[in-house]
Amino acid sequence: MQKKSNDTFALLSALGIIFVVDLHSWRPMGLMYDIFPYNSFFMPMFVFISGYFFKENYIEKPFSFILKKLKRLIIPYLLINLVYICGIILVRKIYPDVEWDYGFNILTTGVDSRLTTPAWFVPSLFFVTITYFILRLIFRKWNHTAAFIIFAVLGAFCVFIAQTELNNSYTVLLLKVGFLIQFYEFGGLYKKYAEAKFKTMSKVGIMIVCFTINSLLILFTNENIDYKDMYAMTGFSTGFYLLPLITFFTGTAFWLSFAELLSPAVKNSRIIGFISKHTFGIMFNHLLFFLLLDLIIMVIPYSSDQFNYKIFFVNAGWYKADYIDGIRIWYFIFGMAGSMLLCFFFDRINKSKCKIIVGIK
Repeated sequence: MQKKSNDTFALLSALGIIFVVDLHSWRPMGLMYDIFPYNSFFMPMFVFISGYFFKENYIEKPFSFILKKLKRLIIPYLLINLVYICGIILVRKIYPDVEWDYGFNILTTGVDSRLTTPAWFVPSLFFVTITYFILRLIFRKWNHTAAFIIFAVLGAFCVFIAQTELNNSYTVLLLKVGFLIQFYEFGGLYKKYAEAKFKTMSKVGIMIVCFTINSLLILFTNENIDYKDMYAMTGFSTGFYLLPLITFFTGTAFWLSFAELLSPAVKNSRIIGFISKHTFGIMFNHLLFFLLLDLIIMVIPYSSDQFNYKIFFVNAGWYKADYIDGIRIWYFIFGMAGSMLLCFFFDRINKSKCKIIVGIK
């Protein structure tokens, strides 16, 4: 993913990927998690950020735009997953007890292996982007407000369908696109009509309002405002089908306000810029470094006796040696630092002009 040209959105996307790794580390930091559960807003927030950077002049060069998205999203997704799958096959040949699964599921869940589960988002974003782009090609006179209302209704309908037997391997991609496209459209709507007004508003005031709304939602829904396993659209458990849209607004507005307040202090931060530029690389690879930490723990004498090999041999990258005090933060550190080092390594390869397609830049 390219570096964001907007300092606030660069920080927001960096925060988003930190939330992803923190959640998969079993929340050692839990940044405002009790009020703003990550699963209640952060994947739609990534789509919102992508929609924010959609430019009207893309419509004038449709083939160029589609080719660019293929090169930046689908080709890297396929290549990286192929590398992981080959690695898993090799490990399973050497160690028969290992049962790490794999397969190509780009048109369904987007999960090709347990180690790349978070990468489900990449093909989903691609299909959302292309669907939106085709609609913009068809309807040249575009009303952002009307489009957002239509997409919001569609999103609520998809939340409803996702909780029925109609959610299956044939429809799950359509449900994800139908649900996520409202957030892509809102990115453009926000940029065109709301951003200037948002910048003049009290950010602390916005954060207080969002905090209050979510507190009330948690109170009246028995703390059930998040939705898990969005790759399969199976995590919704509400009859209030607009709830995911509301929690997207509150969660994103809270952290966007935070980013606005903090961005002047970190706008020259190379770390924030690097994280923002490599969100997809971190998303793809952080479970690999969870796995690396597991392998280290396995050979520690006092720890190996308690290590659950049965779960580890099935759930690559998802097992946590939680019997060790304070271990969760180390999963987070390994996941973030390891992925960033891997991205840095491939950046150096690219700069050396080697003809290598790495797909994480």
